[in-house]
Amino acid sequence: MTEFLEHLGKDSFKIKADQPNDNNSKVQKFPNDVTYFMNYQHGYQLEFQNNILKNVYLYGNHDKQFKPYKNVLPYRIIFTMCNAHIVAKFGEPTSKQGGGPINIGISYDHLGIEITFQTKTWDQPNVAIDQIILYEPSNQTICGICKKVGDLRCAQCKLVYYCSVGCQKTHWKQHKVFCN
Repeated sequence: MTEFLEHLGKDSFKIKADQPNDNNSKVQKFPNDVTYFMNYQHGYQLEFQNNILKNVYLYGNHDKQFKPYKNVLPYRIIFTMCNAHIVAKFGEPTSKQGGGPINIGISYDHLGIEITFQTKTWDQPNVAIDQIILYEPSNQTICGICKKVGDLRCAQCKLVYYCSVGCQKTHWKQHKVFCN
């Protein structure tokens, strides 16, 4: 996650206590030493806890407050990709969230990424990305098909793990289009 932030500039994620709030950016502090730095102009938000960066939020075209994030996204994602594209690229997610009152999202803990989409229902497989959240990746790797523990990786992109060659072959039909 920190490597990804390098293109924002060395001091972009250092918040000063006297940081001014204006139309382009805002600092908001909460209990439990949680601080958010919102950069509306550049389409991102940083979340700190105890002065440690915990999450980076990158906004697409859907948010009314934030302009769309225009820089390069991690893992060659683009905001026009839909949930079907993301699953084809990365395999089955570690977890799914949302639906009903909140937008749906999927997480890939081994990559440290959560992606939310511009819909509140799972019935729409071709809806664009709303927001991307980056966090510290976990060491646990699961199969991109069956969700068992997997230690085999796609040899080309190295982004998807599999528990067996059979699962890798099953996923290849969709994955080959997005494999870099």
